Amino acid sequence: MFESCHSPQEVAYVYTHRYGLPAKVVDRRVCYLTTSNLGAVMMPPELGRRVWTAIDRSFPTPIIHHAQPDRPQRPWVFVVGPNRGLTRNRAATALEQRGGRLLDSGRWVWLPMTDAWHGWTWYSPPSAAEDAFPPRTTLIHAAREVIDTLQDPIPAPARR
Repeated sequence: MFESCHSPQEVAYVYTHRYGLPAKVVDRRVCYLTTSNLGAVMMPPELGRRVWTAIDRSFPTPIIHHAQPDRPQRPWVFVVGPNRGLTRNRAATALEQRGGRLLDSGRWVWLPMTDAWHGWTWYSPPSAAEDAFPPRTTLIHAAREVIDTLQDPIPAPARR
């Protein structure tokens, strides 16, 4: 993805022009600003893995995670598009009770800047497809369905 990039500006250009992520460089790091059209849903790694297994793979689902084993509790970040339909309060509440959260508009999401499999990296990379980001509501409801079927509860991580 970034084999020909030599600066954060080049990485931001690739995200913007190849993947449709409106990337900016802030403090020499590449990120995007969440809006009502492009957001992020964070969840603990174990819940993230289960949701990833359960979701419909017919649409791309970009996921950022921390690949270093000494940081196993870093959240997974699902990059999502706009809502399609209504989000049931129960779905958002269930996600929050399991340590997940929806990032509000106006929050920066830091993007991976290398193809190396260390630090923040893509678990599932973005797609150049037109509908490259799943609807926020689809992902939240998929998370709720996973949570509702759990036989072995995933404890919410301790807040610091």
